[in-house]
Amino acid sequence: MGRFAIIIVLTLILLLTFYTIAMNRTGSVSLDRNLRSFHSKQAKNIANSAAQIAITKISNGDWEIVQDNQDYYFTTGPDNFEHWPELQGSSKIKAISSNNFITVYSTGKSGSGHVESLYQIEISIEIEGSEMEFDTAVFSNSTIDLTGSAKINGNAGTNSTENNSVNFGWSTRVDGDFFVGPGADYNDVINPAGWGRIPEDNITGDIGNIEQVRNYPLPEYPDFPENLTQQANINITGNQSAIIDSDGFYEEISVLGNNNLYIQLDGGERTIRAESFAIGQGHIVLHGEGKLVLYVEDSFTLTGSSTINGNGNSADTHMYYSGAETVSVKGNTKFVGSMYVEQADMDIGGSNGITGHIISGGTSIDIDGAAQADVRMLYAPNAHVQLGGSGVIRGAVVSNQFTASGAAQVFFDADFDDSIPDLDNGDGTSQFRVRSWY
Repeated sequence: MGRFAIIIVLTLILLLTFYTIAMNRTGSVSLDRNLRSFHSKQAKNIANSAAQIAITKISNGDWEIVQDNQDYYFTTGPDNFEHWPELQGSSKIKAISSNNFITVYSTGKSGSGHVESLYQIEISIEIEGSEMEFDTAVFSNSTIDLTGSAKINGNAGTNSTENNSVNFGWSTRVDGDFFVGPGADYNDVINPAGWGRIPEDNITGDIGNIEQVRNYPLPEYPDFPENLTQQANINITGNQSAIIDSDGFYEEISVLGNNNLYIQLDGGERTIRAESFAIGQGHIVLHGEGKLVLYVEDSFTLTGSSTINGNGNSADTHMYYSGAETVSVKGNTKFVGSMYVEQADMDIGGSNGITGHIISGGTSIDIDGAAQADVRMLYAPNAHVQLGGSGVIRGAVVSNQFTASGAAQVFFDADFDDSIPDLDNGDGTSQFRVRSWY
């Protein structure tokens, strides 16, 4: 065989070797991707299954939590993960009780090594029969002030026993019962405007006292997910649109110019974390069955005639916002979903509508103009909630202070509670109630 023939043969052998290695690597990458997808779904299945077991055992009294603010683990094994062979993985269940609430953390784990996947669910359970009550259109820890022709349609109350901590303008009204703090004389606490007027001139129902001071703690705020793949920023202007079809972390998401950002749910939970989320004149549209969970770090704005899940169900979207900048929802906007604002104030104005729960740890919520909030609960126990103009809240309000002016109104209906499932303990009485499941 000649020298050149040998060289050709050796070259062919090397090329074949490199091709075989490349194909093996491609197959390995494809296999890894499939394994990761399988273990990710399996971890979620395990977490959901373990959560259902935990709720059942807690409601039946099989698992007892006897001390507040102490972690209880109901699974055993390395790092408290208990092997679950039927589901090809393991689970960890932790619970902590605080102020008449039990928070359950259910974590599923599937796979090992570089294809290991973890998925955690957080459930908040209220202990029924406690002092935690949502039976009023408005409940304030301290002051309630109504001016102009503002109206509360439903019962209202306050923890306050201080003189003149409740003030009613001449044309204001509470169309329901009213409760002041324990042991106080309501004639001292309530100050109706006008000479010779009495509290009954502004209150159509009975006036009395709550039996004990009500405590409304904030639910535990979650840690933001750290294992998301960083994606390129999304800035939509002009005649454009974009699609998000996987979980991810973004430094900035901005939608302007009446354009759409489509989010594919694919039958599961789509998790998006962003430092800045601004919808100036655009729309977030959800496609498919599932749920969007949005984590926003620094700033959130919704202005113009923008919408988020505008034609969807409020249960399909949940946002956590941890920034200090005021949450601004202005213009003819529409947000269909619930939100938990950790610390920031909220400014809701224009003719917009919010449909879904609002939980806030901030100190101020302003709702003005023709804004409407259709909520089961506007829960802001640290905040001064101010409702002005022709603003409307449909649901229950819990606040530190409450002020309504102009033609503002609050409407309460007990049917708002039917979206939260009850857990029956089997003897016809409901002792535990799931308040949130994320």
